[in-house]
Amino acid sequence: MTVDVCLRGGRVFDVFSGAFRRLDVSIAAGRIVSLTQRAARETIDARRLWIVPGLVGAHVHLKSSHLSPAQFARAVVPRGTTTVIADPHEVANVCGLAGVRAGLASRPAGHSPPAAGRRRPRRRRPTRSHPSTVE
Repeated sequence: MTVDVCLRGGRVFDVFSGAFRRLDVSIAAGRIVSLTQRAARETIDARRLWIVPGLVGAHVHLKSSHLSPAQFARAVVPRGTTTVIADPHEVANVCGLAGVRAGLASRPAGHSPPAAGRRRPRRRRPTRSHPSTVE
């Protein structure tokens, strides 16, 4: 199988061991298909590159960045952040639901809205050791 791109000899982060390993990364149709050298249309010398999975911003307040969601994405995606969990409370406090909807409408192209109809997580019942049950 000929792949589109082979990154040769890059330092690949192993998320299981926490170590970097020298590997070749073969990519076809925009997806990693192998961590070995394959025949490729394009070969890139990656010996001086660090290859890591997409980073996740686990708690982001977009309003504090003073950027729209699209502008924020343009700033962080080239630096490796592929996903953020955004807390819209600042916008909601000032603009209400209309502000939250406007923020969602300005997301970058190709990103889908949150799934409609998701069930809320079940509330945990207090246990005997829970402070709310102490008399």
